[in-house]
Amino acid sequence: PAPNIAYGRASDGAEEWGWEIRTTPGKSNAGGLSTILLPDPKFNIDGQIMSSAKTIKITIPEGDYPEDTRIYYTTNGAEPTKSSSNNTSVSINVSKTTIIRAKLISASALTRPSITNSYIFHPRATNLPIISIATNKNYLYSDTLGILAWAKVDGISNYLYDWRRPVNSEYLVNGDNRWFSQIGEIAVSGNTTRGFEQKSLKVYANKRFGTKRYNGIFWNDKPNLTQTKSFVLRNGGDNCGEARINDGMIQRLFGTHASDLDYQAYSPIIVYINGTYNGIFGMRERVDDDFVESNYNGLEDIYTATHESYELESKEWETSSFGPLYYLYTDSASTYAQMTEQIDVENFMESLITEIFANNNDYPTIMCSCGDLKHRTANGVGYLKTWTCVAPDWIDQWYISTCSSSCSAKSQRMTSNINGRIEPILTNRLPFIVR
Repeated sequence: PAPNIAYGRASDGAEEWGWEIRTTPGKSNAGGLSTILLPDPKFNIDGQIMSSAKTIKITIPEGDYPEDTRIYYTTNGAEPTKSSSNNTSVSINVSKTTIIRAKLISASALTRPSITNSYIFHPRATNLPIISIATNKNYLYSDTLGILAWAKVDGISNYLYDWRRPVNSEYLVNGDNRWFSQIGEIAVSGNTTRGFEQKSLKVYANKRFGTKRYNGIFWNDKPNLTQTKSFVLRNGGDNCGEARINDGMIQRLFGTHASDLDYQAYSPIIVYINGTYNGIFGMRERVDDDFVESNYNGLEDIYTATHESYELESKEWETSSFGPLYYLYTDSASTYAQMTEQIDVENFMESLITEIFANNNDYPTIMCSCGDLKHRTANGVGYLKTWTCVAPDWIDQWYISTCSSSCSAKSQRMTSNINGRIEPILTNRLPFIVR
């Protein structure tokens, strides 16, 4: 009946089964059973970008509920519990940024997850959307659980783990316009930039929390994308301490003009975490199966779409989808026709040209993503290596109108960076790429 409710025996060995009022993970069932599901509390005003103080009223909807039903609420981002402030009706005067989470609780009924509303008083007028993330602060900052904490677990910094933590994410636009407010998960994103004070975050929807996707037109450069399972709030990567325009600008410039190049859509967004301003981020598509589903109308034609990057010294690539391609490349008898059965040549060229033009010094170790996308080849339907442009922000300089003589030096430098890598294919051994 609700994402946080379990079904089980009334107690160990009991004949009676039902919906558990209180979960007891790792312990014997002892929380009692019920068939009564309490509704969501009712807010008079939904979360929004505020311009003046307002009184927020929370009430219990009309209906026949247990007499002890009360509204439990928090204003610090945490999920309400039986120890939280409570009453049969709540009135809160909001004159500064406030996150209110509320739900109904009764000792003899089932409880839904909380309803979350963010009332954001941004210090200046803005046309940028705001995303408000609310969660228990221990999930962010505690030494043992916090994904943003500087502490270490088993000798490894917390932010280096791919831990997921439950959150409510709320997308606010233009005053009282709210596109979604739903429970999902977040995790730290990135590589070396995880060590920055301001960290990139992956945001996931999940059907076990009730809603499988986030709905809305989040990226103006891809207006046909009206929903996504996940996205990244990117801190600018290696450009974090600067203007943060390199990545989005280069990807949009090439992605919207190169017919064979996939790219991550970009939109600037303001981020608040538990009511505290956290900065301006880039809201980006994630390059994974979700990306393929969104951009290719479903997964039915996709074999795999994963980010793979390996050092030659590592043997991990031998069992990856790059294995057959590498062995074909190292075979001196291999032909161009054979290569066309392994890679999408036009896509590969456009990806390489983009990275060279942008002088992306992080490429290709981590700054592109390659997967197998189903194509119709000369021998029938097959899977070709297809590259997607990812995060070209670590750049010395780039040229918009002309490519000067320094392009030659830049190309040589890029080629030397590519040597010794599997992703993309060692371009000094693929002369047919140059035209």
